[in-house]
Amino acid sequence: MIAEKEAAAPGAVAEEPCCPTAPETEGVELPKLHLLVPGAERNIADLVVPLVALIVGPAHGEGAKGTLHYFEAACSSSATAHAVAGALVEHRLEVQLSVKWPGEKAEWQFVAAPEHVRIQDAKLTVAGWDRYLHHVAVLDPSGDLLVADSDGALWRKLRARMALPTLEGWGERLLPEIKKSGLLQPTRTYGLAEGLAAFVLAPDAAETFDRIVSAYVRVHGLTASAPPVNKRPARAALRRAS
Repeated sequence: MIAEKEAAAPGAVAEEPCCPTAPETEGVELPKLHLLVPGAERNIADLVVPLVALIVGPAHGEGAKGTLHYFEAACSSSATAHAVAGALVEHRLEVQLSVKWPGEKAEWQFVAAPEHVRIQDAKLTVAGWDRYLHHVAVLDPSGDLLVADSDGALWRKLRARMALPTLEGWGERLLPEIKKSGLLQPTRTYGLAEGLAAFVLAPDAAETFDRIVSAYVRVHGLTASAPPVNKRPARAALRRAS
């Protein structure tokens, strides 16, 4: 059984924690997010919420933290949902985040919060539950996260993020080299729709992309094209959001 601590919104003193459990999380092992906002004398917020979706990017360098690029939390109260959202958007607060993946006995893993977030909170009515269940979705809108269901979609999103002009037909020839270069770094995910893959851009992604494209153009010229890339329909709203 997965429980969450009740917490007041950041800026208020947290109530004594209790342990309600959202109905659809009972008996299901999910990732967890621990959010801690320390205060001068006592913690402003200290809560653990179950996650139904999670994307964490790789850590860059020794002692670095992976970045929390996306998550969906199931919150059984408005206070908890507001605390999660408020802590992430209030930059004056020192927020400490850690995640625990299902099936692991290891310690909690600290993660870095993105500099800016896009948040949506949907209230859901669940049969047998006397309160709203809050579905809180948090996305890093920086553009480093790429979620795609095909190489064609991945190439289109990558082109949109890079400054160097390219042609749509180059994707089939360039993507194998791009994937080998480390430009697209794998993420650790949970709850992603079937067929979707998530990557984050490496810190030197722009320079690597320019180098690969320039080498291609020197050999094949600007007008070279490849056979059309297979296109498959999108399978999740996260595809549009990313």
